[in-house]
Order: sequence, then structure tokens, then C-alpha cells
Amino acid sequence: MPEGVTLTFNYNTTEYSMAEPFIDWVTGSLVGGFKNAGHEEQQKLISSGLVAAHVLELFHASGMVLNPSSPLPEENGDPPAY
Repeated sequence: MPEGVTLTFNYNTTEYSMAEPFIDWVTGSLVGGFKNAGHEEQQKLISSGLVAAHVLELFHASGMVLNPSSPLPEENGDPPAY
């Protein structure tokens, strides 16, 4: 990675719920974990295959559901992200 390149990380892909949410300095969005992300953000992250397996397990165990038109990566034939 060249010097000066900004490295970013989306905590909503690896944290289900955060005890210390924060405001992302680039987007101005509240970051509080996958559980607290907006429905549209959750759909986008799951469709991208970037959500950690343990976060998906907690999401499914919570009884929350996504729009049926947004299949999970493994339903698309893509391997789950770990």
C-alpha cells in the first residue's frame, strides 16, 4: 500500500452490536455494529459477502429478516465471508 493511502474498515461487518458506537469521520454515519445499521446497509453488506460468520449467526438467531429479494451470498453460490 503506497504511503498516504487511507485505510478504511467497516466495523458493521465484524461487530454485531458495539458498546461504544462512534461517528465515522468520512461518512458522518453512526457506526454501532451490524444490528444497529440501517436495513439498507445490512442488505448491502450481506449481499457483498463481507459480513463475518458470527455476525450472520447472531443476526439469524435474533429473528430479524432481510428483504427476500436480497439473497445471502451462499444462496448465490458464493462462499460465506469469514
